[in-house]
Amino acid sequence: EVPATKAFADVTRLRVTLLAGAAVVAFLLLWLLPLLAVRLGRARERIVVSERFQADLLPTDLPQGVTTVYVASEKRMLLGGDFLDAVRLADGSLAVLMGDVCGHGPRAAALAARLRASWRTLATAGTPIERLDVLDRILVSERPDEDLFATVVVAHIDPTGRHLRWALAGHPPALLDVGHGVETLEHEGRGPALGLVEGIPWPVAERDLPEHWTLVLFTDGLIEARGPAGGERLELLGLQALVETARRAGGISPQVLVDSVADLAHADGRGLDDDLAILIVNDDSTLLQPPDSVVHEGPVG
Repeated sequence: EVPATKAFADVTRLRVTLLAGAAVVAFLLLWLLPLLAVRLGRARERIVVSERFQADLLPTDLPQGVTTVYVASEKRMLLGGDFLDAVRLADGSLAVLMGDVCGHGPRAAALAARLRASWRTLATAGTPIERLDVLDRILVSERPDEDLFATVVVAHIDPTGRHLRWALAGHPPALLDVGHGVETLEHEGRGPALGLVEGIPWPVAERDLPEHWTLVLFTDGLIEARGPAGGERLELLGLQALVETARRAGGISPQVLVDSVADLAHADGRGLDDDLAILIVNDDSTLLQPPDSVVHEGPVG
C-alpha cells in the first residue's frame, strides 16, 4: 500500500551517492596512479644505485685463490658497512682485509669504501699490516659523525704460505682450518675497534702454517645469524662446526657457508638479521704465483 516513489526514495538517493563516490574515486585514481608510477620508478632507481654502490665496495681484481661473497641483510637497507680486500705484494706474499663499519646506509657504506681504498694503498706501498693506527687516523678524519667506528681484521701470509701474521681491531677472529680441526685466531691484547680510543696499539700475532690450510675471514653478520634451535645465534662454535662440515663435504667456500647460514635462518623464519661478508684463502693461493703487479716497497709518511 506504500506508493512506489516513496518506497524507493532511499534507493534513488543511494544511487546518487554511489555515483558521486565513484566519480571521486576515479578522479583520485587518475591523479594518484601517475604519482605512484613516478615514485616507484624513483625507488627502483635508488635500488639500482644502491646495488651498484655496494658492488663497488667489493674489489674486482682479487688475487688468484682468494674467494669472497657478500650478502645484504633481508631486513635492512641494501647499503651496508661491510668491506673486504686482498692484495698480493711484490715479494709474492698475500695481505687480506675484512672490516665492518657500524650501522647501515650511505654514511656507513661511504666510510667503508674510503677505508678499503686506504688499506689497499697502504698494503701495495709495503706498509706492514700492523699499522692499524694509520687506518684509525683515516677513519677519524673521514667519518661524517663521531658515532661511526669500524672493526677490522688484517692478515699477512708470507710467500711460502707457511707463516701467518694477523691483527684484530674489535673484529670477530678469523678461523683457520688445518685439516684436523678449526681454530679461532684470537690472541691476548687484541686492540679496540677503529675510531673508539686513541693511542692504544694493536698487537700483531703470528704462527706457522701446515702444508695445507684454509683461512676464513668474515663479518659478524655470519655469527649473528640465528638457527632453528630456539632462535639462538650461530656464534663462533656453530661457525666452526659449519666449516668442518663443509670441509668433510668436499671443500670450504664462501657460498657454501652463506647457503648453510641462510638455510638455518630461513628454517626459523627470521631471515638474515645483518649483512655478512666472507673471504676465504687457502694454501693453493700462495703456490708459485707472481704478484698481481710490480710494487716497489717503500716508507709511507
